[in-house]
Amino acid sequence: MKGRDLDTANWCLHYPDPFPQQESGDDCAIFTCKYMECLAHRDTQGFPFTQYT
Repeated sequence: MKGRDLDTANWCLHYPDPFPQQESGDDCAIFTCKYMECLAHRDTQGFPFTQYT
């Protein structure tokens, strides 16, 4: 796969509802890491660092 283009044309995007948003501009790294951890466990409802919109 290395060196080849990745065809994403047929990928489906799913957005959780409600979806978490970062509250401040200085913790984006931890926000991203914690959200990826929750996605890996398929538990976005228990996301601890968020303000739901």
